This record gives sequence, C-alpha cells and structure tokens, in this order.
Amino acid sequence: MNSNNEDHNYNKQDDANDVVRCCYNSKNFAANNGGNINCKKNDNHDQIDQKDDKRIYISEQEVLFFESDFTGNLRLPYIFCFMQEAAQKHAAILSFGHEDLLLDDRLWVLSRVYLKIMKQPVVEDKIKIKTWHKGSDGIFAFRDFIITDEKDNVLVLATTSWVVVDQKTRKPIRNLEFLNNESKVNASSIEKSFERLPKFAKEIKDDLENHVDKNITVKEFQAMYSGIDINRHVTNSKFVEWICDALGDKLFEGYLIEEFQINYNNEMHYHDKVKVYLKMLDELNYICDTSNSNFQAKILLKQK
Repeated sequence: MNSNNEDHNYNKQDDANDVVRCCYNSKNFAANNGGNINCKKNDNHDQIDQKDDKRIYISEQEVLFFESDFTGNLRLPYIFCFMQEAAQKHAAILSFGHEDLLLDDRLWVLSRVYLKIMKQPVVEDKIKIKTWHKGSDGIFAFRDFIITDEKDNVLVLATTSWVVVDQKTRKPIRNLEFLNNESKVNASSIEKSFERLPKFAKEIKDDLENHVDKNITVKEFQAMYSGIDINRHVTNSKFVEWICDALGDKLFEGYLIEEFQINYNNEMHYHDKVKVYLKMLDELNYICDTSNSNFQAKILLKQK
C-alpha cells in the first residue's frame, strides 16, 4: 500500500508548550534537559483533568523479559507495538477505531514515525504510554506519544502521521474532516517535521554483484506468518525489527538508538521478499532504503 510519498511537514504547534497539561501530567520537560517536563499555563486553552477527559489515553504496563534485548533494554519494535496498541484503543474510544472504519470499508495505515529515546526503558520497568489525537491536514492524521516511568520521567517522545485508506483499492481517503472535532488536542510531544529520506537502493540493486561499498550493509528478509497483521500485510513493527537486525552489529557493540524516523511507503504481503540497504554516514548516523521502496529510515545512535 502506498501511503503517499509526498512530503508532509506538520509544524502547527498551536502554542503546544502552553498546553502541556492537556497532554500529560508530568514535570519540567524539555528535550535537552534530560527528560523532564516543563508545564506552562495558558488561559486561552482549557486545562484538562486526565481522569475525566477522553482526549488523552493512558495505558500502564510492565516491560517483560521477552520484550527486552540482551542488555535488558526494551527492544525498539516493542515500543512501536505499544504505541500502535495505545493508538488503536484510543481511536476506538473516540469512535474512529479499526471496527468503526471497517463499517465504511476503510483502514488505518501508519505513514510516518519519528521518535526520540531520552532514556531506555528496561526490563521490569513500569511505564505509562500517553497518547492523543492532533487532528488532520490533507490526507494525514496526526498523533503524538509520551512514554514515561512511574515517576513521570520522560523515556520516549514520538510523533506520528497516519492515513485512512479504502480497504479494497488501498488508496488514501482525502476527506478526513470527521477527525477534526472536539476530540483533538492542540499540543505536540516534540517539535519535529518528518523528513524526506534519500533513496539510494536502486543504484546498488542494479549493480549488486560489483557493489563493494563497505559502508553499506545488505540484508534480505521475507514476510512470513509472524509478521502479518489484521490488515493482512506486514505489520509496522516488523519493518523496525528488520532494520534493527541489519544494524545488529552496532547494537551488539554497545551502541543505543537515540533517534529514529521511518517512512512507510508500500505495503508488503505474505511471502514477499525485500532487501534492506543500511548505509553508514558516520559512526553514529545511518540511513536505510529497500529494494522496492517499501520503507526508508534514518537512525541516530549514541554510545552507551
């Protein structure tokens, strides 16, 4: 499924920093101050009591052993799983969830994700996943996330864009005005625009036998039973898993993922194969492309 390759930057912060209380009940946040939350009051916005306001969805869970890697850190694909589950449950509460859209032969499809890991969640951590719907712009709907620990220290910040597609044609629905209602919150977890990521796989694919660039790693994967979701295509977290597997040597050397953007372009189905091309720009920066432009990614690492 093509989730539309056109650029879509969402810079409408709508005084986001002034409505932090609409989004989460935490302390002293700024992206560069170690993961705390700075709450400011603005009389132009309603102050929300999360216990009674369904615009904010919060789930709580414990990081389990099978969700962690060899160091005990929560694996990135499971962060995506947690966010998708929270998004689905919240959308259902707001009456535009999976079952609601199916009534009109429509489906939600994730289009873009950018996340920043402030501190790695680890096994047995009790975490909160907080999410809210930000409305839509054109064919794109927007949703943000904050993952915190028990003491409301920020662990992960994420912003996402989604499209609604026709279940049969797989083409995007262009009128999403039904999402721009009283359920949206005018705030952002992180100020970040989605980047158009470079496509470089084709030039390598056409000359793979002669390819000798030591900065590029090529891995082939196949869509199998374990990666197919309810929409009968490869689930978004499986793509993330493949990228992490391609990046595996660096992760085994003790590097951690600090920032991660993925652009989903075309869906994959059962038994489809894909080559994942991972290009090292420098010691900490990587970009990823695929043989069929199914997805692209940009990764920033940090030393442990």
